[in-house]
Amino acid sequence: MQIAGTKNLKTVERRRQALDLRLAGATYESIGGALGVSAQAAHKLITRALAKKRAQTDEDLTKLREIELMRLDAQLVALWPKRSDPRVSDTILRIGDRRAKLLGLDETTGPSVVVQNVVPLADIPDEVLEEGLGPKGTLQ
Repeated sequence: MQIAGTKNLKTVERRRQALDLRLAGATYESIGGALGVSAQAAHKLITRALAKKRAQTDEDLTKLREIELMRLDAQLVALWPKRSDPRVSDTILRIGDRRAKLLGLDETTGPSVVVQNVVPLADIPDEVLEEGLGPKGTLQ
């Protein structure tokens, strides 16, 4: 009877070997032959190895994103007292842009708004501009 940890180590090693062989260009049939399993079992080993790597990569990316956000927060805190300086203000805006990208806040989830029939400001009579906007943002 095998100990659970030993069995797990053997499975991990077989997945690694299967993945290495696949990366080298081996077919599932030849991988199965090298490991003493069927082509379907070789495919399953590789699929699970890739899923494990993907999960690890996702976890690593999450940690890296958290670290980067903490760095940006520290920079923002340090720059905030000097925000009246135009150069510092620009840097603060760039930090905000970077945070938004890291958090996916700028990704569009629906169709873009298309504006049609735009009238240049110079073409609007002064009387209309002086009257202002009516209900719901319409010109009066």
